[in-house]
Amino acid sequence: VVHHPELKSYYSNQVTVFNERDIVDIDNQIIIPDRLVFQDSKTVTIIDYKTGSESQKHQQQIKNYARVLKQMNFKVAKRLLIYINDNIDIVEV
Repeated sequence: VVHHPELKSYYSNQVTVFNERDIVDIDNQIIIPDRLVFQDSKTVTIIDYKTGSESQKHQQQIKNYARVLKQMNFKVAKRLLIYINDNIDIVEV
C-alpha cells in the first residue's frame, strides 16, 4: 500500500498523519477512522482500509467520518476506501 503510485504521497514525511484516533461527534458517538492525512492544519484526506468486496456500508461509514470532520471545521480533500485483497483497489467516495 505504501508504495502504490496513487497512494505514496499519503505515506510521505511531508504530511501529518493520525492513525486510528478516537473522535467524539456532537452526539457523543465515537468514530475511529483508519488514517487521517493532513496536507495542512485544516485540510485532511480520510483513508479507510477494507478487505472483501466493495460495500455501500463502507461508503456510508467514510461519509460519516467526513461529516464529523467538517463539523469540526476541517476541509475534507478526499475520502478513500482502500480494498486490500489479491489486488489493491482504491475507491474515491
